[in-house]
Amino acid sequence: MIVYCEITTYIGTAVAWAEHWYANLVRDARSLPKRIELKQTLTESGAARMNRREGGDWTAGEKTNRFFSEERLKEVAILEYKLLFPEATILVEARSGVCDHQPILDGPAEVVATANRFVKRAREVGGWEGDEDAMQVICDEWDEFWEEVKCTPLPLS
Repeated sequence: MIVYCEITTYIGTAVAWAEHWYANLVRDARSLPKRIELKQTLTESGAARMNRREGGDWTAGEKTNRFFSEERLKEVAILEYKLLFPEATILVEARSGVCDHQPILDGPAEVVATANRFVKRAREVGGWEGDEDAMQVICDEWDEFWEEVKCTPLPLS
């Protein structure tokens, strides 16, 4: 089974004070979809930072869906997907509805390396805004690779 880590941030947008990342873990199971909001436990410094930036009464030990770094969010995502979805074998960093090449955060080493090579190739050609012909080749190759990797889709009823 595949789980997706859908990451969101408003950093770099019109929301000038934005400094957090958020994520949901989404199980790829068409018959039993499941979405879980990712949370972490605040440390003393994290609670102080939240109180300083946003006011409020945050204390160490409280759960929050806000992460101060993308790296920390990914660390927690890997731990949580293994705990919450023990039957899962792959954690993908992308929206569950995205079909193009996607970075893999955790899974079999060969799958992770191959998938992340697709991501690198797409960046090198400038994505869809760059070389569309090269991107089409990359995406066609990705589709073939991903079909081998993912669970067989359930038939539409």
